[in-house]
Amino acid sequence: MSVSGDESQSAVPDDAGIESTAKAGHAGESELRAAEDATEPESPDATALSRQLNGIQRILDEFQGHLLDRLRYDDAKEKAFDRLYAELDELKKDRAGESLKPLLRDLTLLYDHIAEAARQSPAASQTLDVIREGLLEVLYRADVEPVAVTTGRFDRSIQYAARVVAADHEEQDWTVAEVLKDGFSFRGILLRPQHVVVRRFRPRAISDDSAGEGTSDSAG
Repeated sequence: MSVSGDESQSAVPDDAGIESTAKAGHAGESELRAAEDATEPESPDATALSRQLNGIQRILDEFQGHLLDRLRYDDAKEKAFDRLYAELDELKKDRAGESLKPLLRDLTLLYDHIAEAARQSPAASQTLDVIREGLLEVLYRADVEPVAVTTGRFDRSIQYAARVVAADHEEQDWTVAEVLKDGFSFRGILLRPQHVVVRRFRPRAISDDSAGEGTSDSAG
C-alpha cells in the first residue's frame, strides 16, 4: 500500500513540534521539583548555622561579662549602703537618746525621792522599796543602769563630791566615805554621776603652845 506525500509529512514531526514537546517536558519537571520543594522542608546550611551559633555564643559571653561587672558593682554599692544605713541607725539612736535624757533624769530624781522617803519613813519603807524596784525595772528597760556602788578611791569619771569630810589618816585621803545618791548610765554613757562624801586628809597645825616652847628652847 502506498502512502501519499502529504500523509508521510504529517506522520513525521517537524522541528517546531520537537521543541514544543521538549519545553513541555522541562515545564513538567520544573513543576514537579516545585511541588517537591513545597512538600519537603528546606535543610539549613551547616556552615551558616555554625556561624549563627558562634555569633550567639559571642553575644552570650559579652552579656556574661557585663553581668559579672554589674554584680561586682552592685555588691560594692550594697556594702556602701549597708555602712550608710548603720551610721544612720547610730545617728537615730543618738537623737532618740538625746530626746529621752530629760525624761530619764526626771525618773532618776523620782527614784531619789522614793529612796529618801523610805529612809525617812521606816514604817512605809517596804512599800516604797517595792515602788523603787519597779521604777528601777523601768529604767533598765530604757537602757539605764545604776553605777556600781563603791566606797574605795574617789573616781571623778563617775562620781561627784557632794560633801567633804576630814580623814583621820593620810591613807584615807580621797576615799569615799558615803554614797548619797546612786549614779546612772544610759547606753554606756554617764547620765548622772554618783553623789558621794569624800574624805580629805589635812595635817594638823602645830599648836601655839608647842610653837612657844620651841621658841623658848631655842632662845635659852
